[in-house]
Amino acid sequence: VWPGSNGYVHLRIYDSNLADTRNEGYSATMEIYNSTIGILAAYNGGLVYVENSIINDAIEVKDTGTRIYGFNISGNYEILETEGGKYIQVEKSGIPW
Repeated sequence: VWPGSNGYVHLRIYDSNLADTRNEGYSATMEIYNSTIGILAAYNGGLVYVENSIINDAIEVKDTGTRIYGFNISGNYEILETEGGKYIQVEKSGIPW
């Protein structure tokens, strides 16, 4: 599955196998739980929270104000942070925004 969000959307994903998951931003938020993810990306101020999941390829975070928060994430992935985007590993379960 290739889920994506853009605009005033809040998307929740559970127990899924995700190939290329993207939050294009513009006020969009996304939550992912108990899933396997190839690439997880966020842009343009998008917010993503991912919990108890495996990421196989990359976490890509681009643009000021864009954040991906991870709790209990595993896998062999690289973190790509550009133009002010940040990946933040959180210490406790729950959406931080």
